Amino acid sequence: MAWWTKADFARHVRFLARVHRLTGRPFVLWQIPLGNSRLPDTWGRFRDNRPQWLLGAGSAAHRKAYRRAGVRALLFGGGADGTTNEKTDGGWFFRHARAYYRRSR
Repeated sequence: MAWWTKADFARHVRFLARVHRLTGRPFVLWQIPLGNSRLPDTWGRFRDNRPQWLLGAGSAAHRKAYRRAGVRALLFGGGADGTTNEKTDGGWFFRHARAYYRRSR
């Protein structure tokens, strides 16, 4: 399980912001794993709180912090066999991505 704390996310944003300030280059964060805190943490159904941080309750402020740090896109999906996907996460990602899309229109 890859579980990030509030401090981990804050440190990540600070790092990205510094690199963005020094280079002036935007970021695309990719291979953000799918998953959520209710999964059993088994092959194909791993727990991960990053999607919840970026798309779940209270996530607008989190996305805004990443935007200020130079992030221009968030790309979700595993980069290896056995990772959680949209068919094995219990529908969490599609529900929240759809809600985000509807709010942003």
